[in-house]
Amino acid sequence: MNKLYKPNGKEVEVNDSSLQYALSIGWTKKKPTAKKKATKKAD
Repeated sequence: MNKLYKPNGKEVEVNDSSLQYALSIGWTKKKPTAKKKATKKAD
């Protein structure tokens, strides 16, 4: 089994026969970093 991460950060385990497909739809082997939300500056 291979540990992958969906774009939303959810961790999933994928078997070897599904690994190539999972990578092709955007799942990654590295844990995605949290994105900072843009903040508005007060004028």
